[in-house]
Amino acid sequence: MKIVVVGAVAGGATAARACAFGRGRTNTFIGARRACIFFANCGLPYYIGGVITRREALFVSPLETIRAKYGFDIRTRSEVLSIDRERKVVLVRILTQVKVRTLR
Repeated sequence: MKIVVVGAVAGGATAARACAFGRGRTNTFIGARRACIFFANCGLPYYIGGVITRREALFVSPLETIRAKYGFDIRTRSEVLSIDRERKVVLVRILTQVKVRTLR
């Protein structure tokens, strides 16, 4: 089974981990517009309010740790434009480059 998650942060990261739970390493693709993913959104009010003083304290796990642990194909700075379920391809715009890629 191939899983495509559009967006990461709290909802997308949780969905991807839930899909992988009990299945071991899955064929999971995560497309995220932001460079920083897997951070604690619930801590943002505390950061803005000064209770949490270090921005880095909001990051749950480094990207490479998540990739290694779950085997996810995580593409940051990428925008998922479309998903063709019949052909099993994802059209992705790489935001750091002037190109669009089709991922299989």
